[in-house]
This record gives sequence, C-alpha cells and structure tokens, in this order.
Amino acid sequence: MKPKRRRLRVRWRSSAGFTLVELLIALLLFSLLSVALFGSIRAGTAAWSRATSRAEESDHDLHAQDLLRYLIENAYPLYLPDNANSGHVDFAGSESSLSFLSVAPMALGNGGRSRVNLAVERHGDSVDLLLESKPELAIANDEAEKARKPLLTGASAVVFSYFGKTPADRSAVWHDDWANRPELPRLIRIETHFQTNDERDWHDLIVTPRIVADVRCVLDQITTRCKGR
Repeated sequence: MKPKRRRLRVRWRSSAGFTLVELLIALLLFSLLSVALFGSIRAGTAAWSRATSRAEESDHDLHAQDLLRYLIENAYPLYLPDNANSGHVDFAGSESSLSFLSVAPMALGNGGRSRVNLAVERHGDSVDLLLESKPELAIANDEAEKARKPLLTGASAVVFSYFGKTPADRSAVWHDDWANRPELPRLIRIETHFQTNDERDWHDLIVTPRIVADVRCVLDQITTRCKGR
C-alpha cells in the first residue's frame, strides 16, 4: 500500500500549477494583447485630439466671419465735407486693408462706435487677417484703448473688393478700392484662399452695409438723397 500512495502523491504534485513554458507563453500572449490594446487607445486618442482641434478651428472661423459680417453691416457713413459743395464718407478700402467706423460689439472690449481697421499682413508664403479697433472718442495716441486680434492666420491670400457705382461707371461694378466717395459701397466682398493641403474653407463673404445715411443727412425729396451730397 505504501508504494501505491507514494505514486499517487507524485502524480498529484506533477499536475498542480503551471510549467515555466506555459508561464512564458501566457506572458507573451498578454504582452501582445497589451500592445494591441494600447495601440488602439493611442490611435483613438490621436483621432479625438485631431477632431477636437478641427472643431475648435471651425468654431473660431465661424466666430470670425460672424464678427466681420456684424462690423461691416453696421459700418457708419460719417460724412466729412471737403468744401461747401462736396465731401466723402469716412471709409477707406483697398485690396489689402479696410478702415471705417462701426458699432463695435462688447466682444471687442468696448461698446459704442469705434474705428475699425482690417489689415492683411504677409509672413513669407502666408498672410494673416488682423482686426484693430479703437473707440471713436478715444485719445488719438492712447494705445491702451486699442484692441488688436488676429481673425485668420496662415491663409495664402485675403482680398477685399467693393461693389458700387462711381462717376466713371455707367452702372455698379466691382472695384479694387473705395475711398473718398460720397457714400458707402453697396457690397463688400472678402475672398479668402488657402494652400492646397489646408482643409479650412472660408466661402466668399459678401456683406451689405445697412446704414445708408449719416444722422446729419437732410433728405432732399426730389433727389431722394441728402441735400448737398
């Protein structure tokens, strides 16, 4: 009986636990699964980060376009007389800059009417669209009252154009500049272009100024224009 019990005890001990080979195989499989799992997590995190960055970029672009539309729609045609018989509105626009008076939103740090300057600044192969605003009644040399912020960075081109009729035109057409005119342009267009590998898409922004006359305007019933203008 004793030899038999000894053999059973030996057999039971040999079947208990894992061998070294089995343990190494289990560790190898666990390592492979961990690598695959962490790779998927890393790829998912990168995709989430790209999507978040793109969403923030799109949100910023929408806010910038809304701000531009608001400022241009509320452009104020302050009339400045040149002499007793003629004058011009306080508005100066070229292909790369635009300066006018507008009702500034509180987002720019002040309310009321402000001097708005839009400028295209080139940096190598790219351009930035910058917005600068200052309260109309601020001291001329007071830089503390001036707010400056980039609306768009890294574009390949930003171009302003103006739709209206000048004395040399038979009908309203698009112009590359608009300055020293007795009235605001009917439409203002901002064309934005990007590099081929840039996924951003700004559609042409075409805005109509809503304020058509200065508060000092005295309407001429015959010409339906301000008297003397």
